[in-house]
Amino acid sequence: MQILVQSILFTLIGTLVYGLCRLLKLNPVYPKIDRPRRSAICALMAVSASMLVVTLLIMSSGNHQHAATHSAVRRYNLMPQLFLVVLYYLPMALMLRLNRETLRSTGLTTSNFWKATVVGLFLAATTLVMGRGGPGAALRGLDSQRLQALLYFGIVGFGEEFLFRGYLQSRLVAWLGQTRGWVCASLFMALAHVPSRAFCQGMDLSHALASSAGLVSISLFCGFVMLRTGNVVAPILFHTFADWPHH
Repeated sequence: MQILVQSILFTLIGTLVYGLCRLLKLNPVYPKIDRPRRSAICALMAVSASMLVVTLLIMSSGNHQHAATHSAVRRYNLMPQLFLVVLYYLPMALMLRLNRETLRSTGLTTSNFWKATVVGLFLAATTLVMGRGGPGAALRGLDSQRLQALLYFGIVGFGEEFLFRGYLQSRLVAWLGQTRGWVCASLFMALAHVPSRAFCQGMDLSHALASSAGLVSISLFCGFVMLRTGNVVAPILFHTFADWPHH
């Protein structure tokens, strides 16, 4: 039932995003991938390696509190999270260099930057409005810990959206087409969380799969935002404020 409600909600917000992009006359510019099949397969390998390395690191450290799994986080330690993001990016960086691809091909571009930022801020505002207690609850009691939490989830949002939407989805779209590439990237992103749910949070396989399946609707939504803007800044802003505790 919760997944159905989420799906309906994201469909409604997605319609508003579509209308806003039309109002802004935002025409997305997609990166040109010279060898889309090779690049997409390399991206799948790189992202899989990233998630595996991070999961093994968390398991070996005994720290089962990982922000990328969207679990409740009480302490917002920035340095460990920055270190995890660096690990995220190492396989991707190697593949980019191997295929002689630039950062522009990952959605990090000045093209439509300000329009995409407007879309991202609109989405950030919707998370505040729909949060418990409304926007007032998000603004009351702002202190250093909550501001640190915002920075923390900004790192998390940048890490996941840059990797899954900017890097992986762009290549799957170039290879499989917009719809299939978008859906495949979104499903892969959700399933990539199964190991962390199982090994880092101690869930059994069925619960880990069910928990990860709950990420499909939000993953599809972020992928749609990426398609409509062609710039990774919009899904990053949404991801950051969606994760940030509002009270």
